[in-house]
Amino acid sequence: MRRPMLALICLFAGCWFTAQLWLVSPTGTVAAQDKGKSKVSKKKGTASSTSVLDVKANEIQDGFMKSAEELANDYFELKEYDKARVLLKSIQALDPNRPNLELKLKRIDDEMIGANAIDIEVTASHGWESSAVLVAAGKPIRIKATGIYKFVLSSQLGPNGFVSKSASPLELVNELPCGALIGIVIPPGAPQDEKKKNKPFLIGEGCDYTATKDGVLFVRVNAPPENKNTGKIEVSISGGIRVGK
Repeated sequence: MRRPMLALICLFAGCWFTAQLWLVSPTGTVAAQDKGKSKVSKKKGTASSTSVLDVKANEIQDGFMKSAEELANDYFELKEYDKARVLLKSIQALDPNRPNLELKLKRIDDEMIGANAIDIEVTASHGWESSAVLVAAGKPIRIKATGIYKFVLSSQLGPNGFVSKSASPLELVNELPCGALIGIVIPPGAPQDEKKKNKPFLIGEGCDYTATKDGVLFVRVNAPPENKNTGKIEVSISGGIRVGK
């Protein structure tokens, strides 16, 4: 392996040495002068060549976008929404103003967020319950809730009403409506301290939500832990989800 490499190095060295001798020779000097005289003509030739290459580049780009758009349509028909979206996003990076591109992306997002639905029941008297649904960072999900439950609380209240004694989001969340359905995304296997750092969000009768990190969706009725609520809420979750724990 060393001999071919050595031979190659010697060849390059010989060529370089020969070139140096040619440059300092009279013939080389004349060639250098001729080279200086032809700078203008070469610049013109280079500009012309660049224009030709630009045309070819535009043709290749247009051909790619057309093929990618057709392939995205085929993936959409097969309900391969992720793949269709990736292709359309690549087109958008090249031509953000391409006609109907935003409309097609919105259509895909609507189909994705309404697909793959999972239905669960939430017991009104329980605290945080795992939905057994894993959500991915950056992928929107849609949550819909229906049903009626009875809110029952035997605790004594002061003038401030329902105020949590703890700042932990695992208790009553003061910032969100009392009695409303709420959610929180917690990474799998997160310790108790890590859970307290996550911010709950309002679901109510329904919402679209995009998590900032991967995790399990937990849901509950926003009520004090000592509540005596009765009844259940039906919840449907769809979009960028998969069954987990």
